[in-house]
Amino acid sequence: MMQYAASQDRWELLEFSQLGFIGKMFRSAMLPKFVNFVLMFYQHKPVDWLLDNYFWVQECHGGMPKVTNKICADLSRVRKRFRPSLFQHEGYHSSLDGKVQKLKDKDFNKKGPASQDPVVYAHQNPAAVLETSLKIYQQFTIERLYEGRSVFWALNSEPNDHITIRFKEVTRLKRYRVVSGDNQHKDDRLLNASISFLPVNQNSPHPPKSFILDNTGFVHFQYFNTSGRRSGDSSTRYSIAEGEVPPSFGSVTAVKIVNHIENQNWVIIDEIWLVT
Repeated sequence: MMQYAASQDRWELLEFSQLGFIGKMFRSAMLPKFVNFVLMFYQHKPVDWLLDNYFWVQECHGGMPKVTNKICADLSRVRKRFRPSLFQHEGYHSSLDGKVQKLKDKDFNKKGPASQDPVVYAHQNPAAVLETSLKIYQQFTIERLYEGRSVFWALNSEPNDHITIRFKEVTRLKRYRVVSGDNQHKDDRLLNASISFLPVNQNSPHPPKSFILDNTGFVHFQYFNTSGRRSGDSSTRYSIAEGEVPPSFGSVTAVKIVNHIENQNWVIIDEIWLVT
């Protein structure tokens, strides 16, 4: 627990169980405010409900989320969840009168791939500066994916959300591959997205007719195939964009991945491979 705490930035609460008010590690600096909050409302709600309310008030400045905690990106930065769970819910009698609570934490004592972070497919990519408008989940940043250290994991996405990769030097790409999805989180993928490249020479010969030049100078290459498969994993659908960059296209300065629809599911990208 202490190792996990030391590895996290700007946290206020670390959760080592997903149920009730067990397995919670608080940062001492936040406790006085939370205790005062509980003292005001403990007669109205159980303390685990108040814990949710406290963070909604503190971090979600637009008010209580309408659907789930996923709506508020700030929550994931200060309230972080460790898997697998280290504590199990054993009680049956709720603090609410007459209620029996036969709950078990399904993540407790899990072994194998389901208890691990999603697997990243690491590659050596050209040096670049990366940016994204997607709301990042915990430590799963686009920089870590690009460097092959973890997947990229983001909250629900909006139309025109993007990931932009700007190369530090002009680069001639031979081919590319970007994969969105994960076999443990099957819904967390891009459902309608495209990949584009920014050529150095805007006046170079026109690319094939299937390519589209937008008003920012990026040339659209393709939409992600949402029925993609990985070798050895026939049960999971992935969203995949891959192909070759024709030599006639010339060098590029940037790559952009754009989401085109509202997506209530989260987004995992586990592979970016830009071959020079």
